[in-house]
Amino acid sequence: MRHIAICLAVAAAALSVVGCKLDDGTSRDTDRPARTLWREVSWYMDDMMPICRHLAALDAMLSPEWSDIADKLEVRYFDDATITVDEEGNYDISIFGSYDRVAAHYRIATAGQPASEDNPWQVIYTADLAEADMVLTRDDAGLHLDLAADYHRRECYHRAAIDLNYTVDKNRARIGVTVGGGEGRIGDMEDNPSYTIAYDIAAPLKYDSSYSLMSAEVEIVYDDFIGHTTDRVRVTVDRGYATYEYM
Repeated sequence: MRHIAICLAVAAAALSVVGCKLDDGTSRDTDRPARTLWREVSWYMDDMMPICRHLAALDAMLSPEWSDIADKLEVRYFDDATITVDEEGNYDISIFGSYDRVAAHYRIATAGQPASEDNPWQVIYTADLAEADMVLTRDDAGLHLDLAADYHRRECYHRAAIDLNYTVDKNRARIGVTVGGGEGRIGDMEDNPSYTIAYDIAAPLKYDSSYSLMSAEVEIVYDDFIGHTTDRVRVTVDRGYATYEYM
């Protein structure tokens, strides 16, 4: 899990000093506060993408449609992992990083079947800085992931409900994952936060083969409960370049 370097509580204090609007014109770089918010949101989304890819890959491996390339998918997406599965279809997956150290761990109750409304997956995820409980299900619109994560070092949390879609290139045994929509909320303390950042995915988040975000539209609402300010920003990503619109 990437170390998150920017503390929004500090940004909130700075904003409460200079004024009540992000784009008050007192800074030579009026997009800087918007970039700070987007950086925070995009870091959380980027941290979620490996989870989405792993869950999508396992779902494809268990789907009869892709059973003939299940071994190839496992080699491609779990080559740095050890996988054990019990008779009830509970997967225990350890993802290894540098120095043969476990970078992330999944406990996934699949019942040996792909995710569905009748077979929601219960997922427990742990990493250096985070632990998360997730539920993955599917309907006619695709996969839906409900996430509750706690990041202990920063004492902050992330709640999200996002829509996933994936495609499988059978010839290359490659999966393309798109975050099609959804929403989330980030804060320092869930019970009594000093700030929250709510986001709504207005246009799908699409990543290239190197997992860089290439296109998206996300609306962000920042509430500072200490300075009593609220700011709204729309971020549009086109070919990897982000632009900002204050709302």
